[in-house]
Amino acid sequence: MLKFLGRGGGDAAQEATAAAIKDRKAKRHNVTGAKINLLVDSNLYILHLKDLSALGLCGMTDAPLAVEQTVIAHLAEYDQLPIQIRWIRRTLIGAAFFERLSEERMERLLRVHARRRSTD
Repeated sequence: MLKFLGRGGGDAAQEATAAAIKDRKAKRHNVTGAKINLLVDSNLYILHLKDLSALGLCGMTDAPLAVEQTVIAHLAEYDQLPIQIRWIRRTLIGAAFFERLSEERMERLLRVHARRRSTD
């Protein structure tokens, strides 16, 4: 009988996931429900954030994107930052900042997105 080793299947997959989480260079913060805008080729698109870290973000969008493409993320009012698309899985994307965000900037963004999630 074959054993499925996809997401969540099998000890090897779980061990690989645990190792990847341990090796992360920045803590991911769950901001599910928060939204930001992406500026892609002079067009604005909505990105529904899943998580945010000092090194990048993850979320869902219908923007026409390509791996290694650079776009502008409107993280908060008057806070725009270029990001590079690192991976795409259907409508879920992962993007990296070109520079690590400071602790103060991360705290401010997390406060802003926590407020937005509670008012939506």
